[in-house]
Amino acid sequence: MDPTTIDVDESILEAFAEAAGEGLTVEQAVAECRQWAAPIVRRRFDVLRSYGAISRVNDRPNELYHRAAFAPYVMLLFLRRMAEQGGQSELHQLLTLEQLNVKSANRRGGRRRGLGAPVDQGIPIIGQ
Repeated sequence: MDPTTIDVDESILEAFAEAAGEGLTVEQAVAECRQWAAPIVRRRFDVLRSYGAISRVNDRPNELYHRAAFAPYVMLLFLRRMAEQGGQSELHQLLTLEQLNVKSANRRGGRRRGLGAPVDQGIPIIGQ
């Protein structure tokens, strides 16, 4: 992920944090993120909305106000760290090892304690 994209996403989520519980419209978010070009902010706003990081305050067709969730912000911090410091290969190794452990446990017919849902069912591994 491009570090600039992460910066734009972070700016949008920070605008929501400053707005507290009131929520924001798309245009208010664009105004709060004036250091970025408006079309970029609108595009990233739509991407964040498609991921569920931003949702309408009321689920009505004409609702203008949106709110942000906390969990996507934590994920954004994780992505920023990976973009700045690396770590993609380590994450891939951990997921691959977990996948092998789950497959091994499934072959034995037992379910082992792991990180949660089986990796091969819940998280696609690159290269498969």
